[in-house]
Amino acid sequence: MYLAKFFVFVGIIVVSFSSSVYAASFDCHKATLVSERLICGSKDLSNLDVKLNQLYKQELNKTYVNTETLVFEQREWLKKRNQCEYSFDCLKALITQRIAEFKPITTQSAAYSWGGKLRAEPNLTSKQVGSTKERQAIVVLQKTPDVMNGYAWFLIEANGITAYQWGGILCAPGITGSYCAN
Repeated sequence: MYLAKFFVFVGIIVVSFSSSVYAASFDCHKATLVSERLICGSKDLSNLDVKLNQLYKQELNKTYVNTETLVFEQREWLKKRNQCEYSFDCLKALITQRIAEFKPITTQSAAYSWGGKLRAEPNLTSKQVGSTKERQAIVVLQKTPDVMNGYAWFLIEANGITAYQWGGILCAPGITGSYCAN
């Protein structure tokens, strides 16, 4: 175990002083953490890191995203990522998982609404901005922290509208907080 860490450390040192540093989402010449140096020294990890950074920036620009929460979540995720230290597999798994979190939760064919009102905000008193028909296909974009009667509110796309719908009238298999989750 110690020998494996030693070789990874030696590899990081060699990469740090070589000219073949890959383009990560941060300045590799200023990388101080082991996890950052490992990302800079690996083409695969560096490419994943760049992709993650692009998705993160896109998410920050979405009008319906709470940027303060997103920045906090990203900082917490970075702390977790940095605990991987010498492990390529750990870094790859965490970065890949985080990339998946930024993509729409599910596809149109997998999720549908039982029919109901689309709201401007995730609550029943919010303005109605549209509606869905029974068994209408939808795209689930994001699960909100707002819960009513045991079901979450979701940001969805339906009929060309991006709005909120209560999870008690959504069927999104495998997504907790929706009616058909189990």
